[in-house]
Amino acid sequence: MQISGIIAEYNPFHNGHAYLFEQTRAKGATHIVVIMSGSFVQRSEPALFTKFDRAAAAVRCGADLVLELPAVYAGATSERFAFGGVSILNSLGVVDTLCFGSECGDIDKLQKAARAVVDPDVVDGIKRLCEIGYTYPEARMRSVSAFYGSISELLRSPNDLLAVDYIKAINRLSSKIKPIAVKRIGAGHDEDIDETDSDSFPDTFQPVKFMPDRKEPKNTNDFASGRALREIIRNGGDFERYMPTSAAEIFRNALSLGRVSEGTESLEKAILIKARRTKREQLNGLPECSDGLGDRIYNAARTASTLGELYELAKTKRYTMSRVRRSVLGMFFDFDKELFTAPPYARILAIGKGGREILRAIKEETRFPVSQNLGELAEKSEIAAKFAEYEILTTDAFALTLKKPAPAASDLTQKLFVLNNGE
Repeated sequence: MQISGIIAEYNPFHNGHAYLFEQTRAKGATHIVVIMSGSFVQRSEPALFTKFDRAAAAVRCGADLVLELPAVYAGATSERFAFGGVSILNSLGVVDTLCFGSECGDIDKLQKAARAVVDPDVVDGIKRLCEIGYTYPEARMRSVSAFYGSISELLRSPNDLLAVDYIKAINRLSSKIKPIAVKRIGAGHDEDIDETDSDSFPDTFQPVKFMPDRKEPKNTNDFASGRALREIIRNGGDFERYMPTSAAEIFRNALSLGRVSEGTESLEKAILIKARRTKREQLNGLPECSDGLGDRIYNAARTASTLGELYELAKTKRYTMSRVRRSVLGMFFDFDKELFTAPPYARILAIGKGGREILRAIKEETRFPVSQNLGELAEKSEIAAKFAEYEILTTDAFALTLKKPAPAASDLTQKLFVLNNGE
């Protein structure tokens, strides 16, 4: 048995994700375990569909096991997002490889870049450049370029950047997991450099052989980026051509039941009220609110009447829009920066064809807590209780963004999706 990990958002699951599954198996994986963002994603907004629907789509399209990436990591920086996912995979004790999409597809270059960004001279250079007003991404690019030349170009591409962060996390944990890059084909991704849709592929790439439930695409127009696909779905367009049939069935059913998020705007007034009530010193103590950003958000909250206005008032050349959005989300949920340690458990969202085999292997190899029961996991330790509290809080907030708002506590009541034979 060779188990490969994938860290993802599946917002929503589409043909590019199916391609990555296929390539992962082509590289030797017999089983695939996915670490997937929960109710909120890295763009600091609610996912389009519930985490339970997205996890079910993943196992119906080829994943063997889907585990949840804790909320504090799902909406964090690329570096923290990567560390959270890799840490869980490493703690399972059975994962052999980590497979991810990459613009360059060159694992040697990616590993060199991962060593470069932690070089003490580079780190000092980043700090100096940030102090004179550069954003962190700009400072990192310039500092790496000064010491490592053209390798810094990898940091311009969002999926290469995330790949570097994956490798960095593997090195930091001294993990046995082997990183494997799958080269992305086609136009570059359309997200900002530090708002990576972690495993998405470009709008078009060459046709490939698909899962059994999917016909061969007739042309490259059967592929869309996650962001483009979300817009198609929100606008009532034909989204089914862009995803495997099994995924389309789940999302079509979710739409019919009103189980689709209408976005952060549904929480706008609640967020603005929280921003106005939060004290300046509290804001400055939140993750990513150092160096004056907490003060800017505090001042912006005094006059902003919309979320967009709050973001624009707080944003500067130094504080990117993505950083501001993450900071505001962290303020809303009271994320504790002390929790950016290794996740204390793995919460099961869905079990696929080979999922039970993976779970048996984990049980034989390690005592790391793995369960679908969030209440049970919360009892493992004080920090586990805090992580579970955030999951319940973020999912309850997400439930209020749905077209048909859902009751609270679905994290404690939702039935686990298990793929049956022949399904």
